[in-house]
Amino acid sequence: MLLIPSPLERILLPFKNNITLYIKRDDLIHSHISGNKWRKLKYNIEAFQQQNKKILVTVGGAFSNHIMATAAVSNWKKIPCIGIIRGDELNIHSNKNLAYAHQQNMHLEFIDRHFYAKRYDDDFLELLSNKLDIPNQDIFFIPEGGANMEGAKGCEDIVHEIDLNFDYILTDCGTGTTLAGIANAVHENQKAIGISVIGNNFDIEQSTRHFTNKPFTMLHQFNFGGYAKTNTELLDFIKYFYRMFQIKLDYVYTAKLFYAIFNLIEQDYFPPNSTIIGVHTGGVLNADIFDEI
Repeated sequence: MLLIPSPLERILLPFKNNITLYIKRDDLIHSHISGNKWRKLKYNIEAFQQQNKKILVTVGGAFSNHIMATAAVSNWKKIPCIGIIRGDELNIHSNKNLAYAHQQNMHLEFIDRHFYAKRYDDDFLELLSNKLDIPNQDIFFIPEGGANMEGAKGCEDIVHEIDLNFDYILTDCGTGTTLAGIANAVHENQKAIGISVIGNNFDIEQSTRHFTNKPFTMLHQFNFGGYAKTNTELLDFIKYFYRMFQIKLDYVYTAKLFYAIFNLIEQDYFPPNSTIIGVHTGGVLNADIFDEI
């Protein structure tokens, strides 16, 4: 069901300074549980089973990849699950993501944004327990995007699967959990770099620090204005990348990562003869872009 380990694919371009670039194709792991979504869920599911919890609960927005992936994994593993969705004006028919989660037997609870804003509060699980009328001790809660220690541990496997020597490994960052796992797993002579997709939000470095005490670098200049923001330049890069390598990118995460890598190479950011890994973390694709190619 899952393509593990995910393939490592070399990008055959004559990069300046004899740079070598590989892509870790986590987007090929599964059609709906792809990329870092599976990595973050793997050990959370194990913890759920080991702790003998009765129901899995997680949170996300209307277009959350994490909600879709959690629904698919829970259905596969026959785990009862509830998705807490931001926006009480929504329903299971509001978009394809929510419809898919519903089809995968995830029970969806649509809550107002004021309640959803409490998701990082210490008493949020207690609030959820009361709202859902489920005993607190029966709930296994996965934070938004799988951002917890189990999620970071799962992302360590990205590095463990790579069987060649490399100098740099880069990933896109929304919560920093994937970067934290990568930083935990690399050797001392290897550098972990995150490309933030959150506009001018330096809190992402602090959130990454929740899950690692190892060194990493976070770059903020490639966010294209903020989360899910894009422009013609980035969309043109997505089309170029697909024409050249037949690899699809999404403008929320992965396009910003590989745009950054290509630009950093041109700017001589990496020393000559460096070997670089870019982690393709999956993502929801804008299919209309590829229809035009």
